[in-house]
Amino acid sequence: MYTPLQDVDEIRLLCIAPRAETAGIVGSNLSIQHVCLSTSPLYTAISWTWGYPGDMVDTLIDGRTLTIQRNLGRILERLQDDYQTRRVWVDAICIDQRRLEERNHQVQLMGDIYSKANYVVAYLAAESPRASRQLQFEARELHKALNQGRLTYTSEYPHLFGNVYFTRRWIIQEIGHAQSLKFCCEGYDVPMSLISDGLQTSRLQTQLENSREYSFFTKAEKMAEVRATQLCRMQPTTPRRPLSMENLLYLHAKAECSDFRDKIYALLSLTSKAQMHLLVQYDIDRVQLMLSVLHVCSVYEGLSEFRTLSFTCFLRQHLEVRLDELRDALIRSTTPTPSTVFAIKGIMHGRIESLQTKSYIEDAALRFRNNLDALHVHQIISLKTVKASGFMNRADPTHLEIDRVASPATLLHPTAEIPAIDQCLFAFVGNEDVGPRLDVPVQDADPPPAYTGTEGSQFFGFASVRVNVGDEVWQFERTPVAVVARPTLQGYDLVGRAFLILDLSDASHGGRLSHSAKKFEEGLFWVRNGTNYSQWTPTISVDFKGLYELMRWVALDR
Repeated sequence: MYTPLQDVDEIRLLCIAPRAETAGIVGSNLSIQHVCLSTSPLYTAISWTWGYPGDMVDTLIDGRTLTIQRNLGRILERLQDDYQTRRVWVDAICIDQRRLEERNHQVQLMGDIYSKANYVVAYLAAESPRASRQLQFEARELHKALNQGRLTYTSEYPHLFGNVYFTRRWIIQEIGHAQSLKFCCEGYDVPMSLISDGLQTSRLQTQLENSREYSFFTKAEKMAEVRATQLCRMQPTTPRRPLSMENLLYLHAKAECSDFRDKIYALLSLTSKAQMHLLVQYDIDRVQLMLSVLHVCSVYEGLSEFRTLSFTCFLRQHLEVRLDELRDALIRSTTPTPSTVFAIKGIMHGRIESLQTKSYIEDAALRFRNNLDALHVHQIISLKTVKASGFMNRADPTHLEIDRVASPATLLHPTAEIPAIDQCLFAFVGNEDVGPRLDVPVQDADPPPAYTGTEGSQFFGFASVRVNVGDEVWQFERTPVAVVARPTLQGYDLVGRAFLILDLSDASHGGRLSHSAKKFEEGLFWVRNGTNYSQWTPTISVDFKGLYELMRWVALDR
């Protein structure tokens, strides 16, 4: 059925003949045409959801049978005009899904395909005839309200704003690139520009969650509504700051897709640098995709040294890469790995000043800790000083790298599980005003901030190893646990990891220790995302293997 594509910007269009020409002639209304995007062809691009797997029907295209999704067949029926031919682009038909090379090439062009369409039709499907009628009714009422300038709420239209369409990941770039877009709600069309204008002028508002109308939304509908209003605010014709792949993945982390590769490829055209340097490969495995994304984000998109470690942990979980898969891929010599060097920096909480706490605090903290899974101790990661290049050409103690000299056979701390009751409870209590401000450069010779005195916030923690007074506690942004760093003559040893606890039970007294054990226990929470304290950790330079070793300390699979 498919004739191979020849030119670099060549695509297929599906031609839908008018009803007047095909009345009574079965299977004569659909045909395929080849065009080049450089010739500025006129066509409509379809944005839709593929529906349920296995719900398929046969259709005739150029006299040959092609099996397509049932809801796509309904879309094509809706798009057929009475008197003129419609030319549309829809991925399930215009891409030969059986040819991997073509699929890779066409997905790489997806941004151009949707941005060069004369308009995009976003098809919102319903699951039943009753829901279909309700969706049409809601679309009609919303259109009327916005045209009349009346104040209305998204919660009044659950079949529209709570539609499963808005939960899908591919629609993000399809909506983002559309020069003109309308939502087709089971036959009734609503321009996206009208909805967007309503959101901008506050004529269309999101209902408060505790309102009676909003309570009828299911959890899935609420998520869809949030994404619907977010996407409808996108203005493709207005210049805006381009987002990095890292930002896009965080922003759209909950958007769904069936193929794990599409978690990346569905957003690729929204970031120019990633699209230029990250090739679409539908035969790539999870680990290689993860490593490729990290390489592109670090080398071409300027991934922040403060977010490198946390983004690595997030990306591994987002792509569902197991730690053993990542370890095996990095150790195997046959696995191609980009020669990327990552600079990693985090937030430093300070030095451990005390290993003693009051008994009621220890009891409360232990009860709190017992509700969590056991920690795991891994090998020591040694950090050594790197000679920094510069005018003075001297060793810079704030720049370290992972020392890979030690072999696994000589490790002092083999992998072991530490029961919750055996955690080392430590404390550093003091004044957060100690130390430099965020905007003041830290001198090389300055020691890390020490928490002393009795004022300020009280930090506690459970370490996976026995800690010493003087050990430093490093927190990395957006990571769930901190790292215990022990100073040595050569640099630092990362000897263990720790959960940090902050007591907020008595904010009126500046965070002092509460006199009530019950009140203290109620006020405990785990410090999971770092703090705003004004001191940085040393910069650690690592390759992919070093990044993996460091990630094992701070990444907890729940």
